[in-house]
Amino acid sequence: MGDLFNMAALTTNTFKKAIEITSHNVANVATEGYHRQQVSISSNAGQMTAGGTLGGGSKIDGVLRIYDQSIQQQLSTAYSVMSRYEEQQSLTSQVEGIVASNDEGVQQFMQRFFDAAQNLSNNPTSETSRSLLLSEGANFQSHIGNLQQVLADTTDQTNNQITDMVKEVNTRLEALQSINKEIDRANNFGLDAPNDLLDQRDQNIYELGKYIDVKSYYQQDGSVDLYTGGGNLPLLSSNTLTKIEAKYSEYSKEGRVEVYMSIGATSQKVSENFRSGSLAATIDFRNKVLDKSQDELGVTVAAMVASTNWQNYQGYDANGNPGQNIFQPMSSTTLASENNLPPQAEDGTQIFVTFDPLPDATSPKPPYASAAALDQPGTYTAKNADYQTALTAIGQMNPREYLIQSDGAGGFKFYDYLTREDITAKASPTGTAGVYQLEGLKFDMSTIRPTSDGDQFLVKPYKDMLADFNVTMKNGAEIATRGQSPNPADTAPTAAADGDNVNIANLANLASKKLMFANNSNQASETLFGGYSRMATNVGMYARGTDVQLAAQTAVYDNAKSRSEGLSGVSLDEEAANLMMYQQAYQAAAQLITSTKQMFDTLIGVMR
Repeated sequence: MGDLFNMAALTTNTFKKAIEITSHNVANVATEGYHRQQVSISSNAGQMTAGGTLGGGSKIDGVLRIYDQSIQQQLSTAYSVMSRYEEQQSLTSQVEGIVASNDEGVQQFMQRFFDAAQNLSNNPTSETSRSLLLSEGANFQSHIGNLQQVLADTTDQTNNQITDMVKEVNTRLEALQSINKEIDRANNFGLDAPNDLLDQRDQNIYELGKYIDVKSYYQQDGSVDLYTGGGNLPLLSSNTLTKIEAKYSEYSKEGRVEVYMSIGATSQKVSENFRSGSLAATIDFRNKVLDKSQDELGVTVAAMVASTNWQNYQGYDANGNPGQNIFQPMSSTTLASENNLPPQAEDGTQIFVTFDPLPDATSPKPPYASAAALDQPGTYTAKNADYQTALTAIGQMNPREYLIQSDGAGGFKFYDYLTREDITAKASPTGTAGVYQLEGLKFDMSTIRPTSDGDQFLVKPYKDMLADFNVTMKNGAEIATRGQSPNPADTAPTAAADGDNVNIANLANLASKKLMFANNSNQASETLFGGYSRMATNVGMYARGTDVQLAAQTAVYDNAKSRSEGLSGVSLDEEAANLMMYQQAYQAAAQLITSTKQMFDTLIGVMR
């Protein structure tokens, strides 16, 4: 009788627990990251009696978490990759909108400048036409300034985003470290598996993937190690937390926030190591869209400035003087790395990067001081040859940023700052120490102060070109409309008669002349307009590529999500059926207790 009563009591406890778990599932049907739980019920060992083995009822072996680690990891990875392309699409759409809305504007302003030059060519003595040309140049300057400012503001925005995302990543890592400790404590007390804590940990790892790629390695003691950067950078190892840090690059005046991590005893830049998540998206967008757009716009402006200035040098103004600069020529600021070794004597101010296609010229270089014979090349042929050299140098301009590295013994190597591509510079033909020609630009380090082996310097000539772009010529009479007269090749340069329009006509024709992006035969392949179109095209290609990747990764994520929900999601229909079954079992067990009690009371009554 006692065994019967005990069996009934155990059964009520079993199904009471089963009802509790079912209720817990129903209560968390909408909880993100919750995996449904299931009671594991088994038969109690039977009892040997003289009449045979009697059953011992049932017991709860444990509460199972319906979970598949590989599916969960696939889901987290898919979410991280999808998050990357979602963020990339959002950021790119901003710049694409800016470029698209300004695309026609840039083309129009540039075209209006050359139209004004053509108009002046038709009436070279008109003061009104001269003023109009400078006015159109100023309008173009204003438009480029506005566009450059928007791109610079977007750069600041990415800096803020990177800083905020790094804070969020560290906060979530701290939470994961804390959950790991709680799980370890529960395991040490020998309690049942802390299913809800495990869910919280997996959900935190899943959400961490929104920002960075995460690889999880589950340990036998129940803890989990986390790595990022394709599994190469430890975030949480043996529950020791390694935070990431957002701070300005070693070129602090660059105004560029990078991500660092302490590895060993050093702080290393890891910005480009992230594979997925919004942090990887923001950094990739900054490198491939923002930086590239500014450099490509800058190289177009630099080509226009150099070509129009040099064309103006070829002619003579209304007063018969040689043409001067219409626009401010290129100049650039060089930044020294804060990691340079002592004595750090050179701060970059003695490294000059300019457009000077005649660094070793022995004859006068433009802009020419006067129309006097001694202030200009000896012959028209020589003067024209210098001009052709300048056009060749313009065609060699490449939209990139340069990293200069010293060997500490007066030698330097040049690299692409973003790709670290090794670029070979030409030394000065006349052997001038410290003077190099590289992709149409002159790098003058002839007066550089002492440097150490490995010291690095950064120069961004085309971003500087955008910032410095302005019309320096203020008087329309200084526009060199007149050409050369007489024009035999061996004659000393002399101004043509007043009213001549040869030079301004040549300047107007620059609009349709191929000046940029020389091919392997060193022949320019693009006009100024074509050069600008490359920027808009590259932004568009990046945007289209992002759209395609996002569509593909969304499909991968949806599939992983469906598999996860199919296995671990709470089905209300299934829970309702379970609840009904457990409730009936509980009621039956309770009835068994009642019947047992009545039988027991009857026996007592008989005994009395």
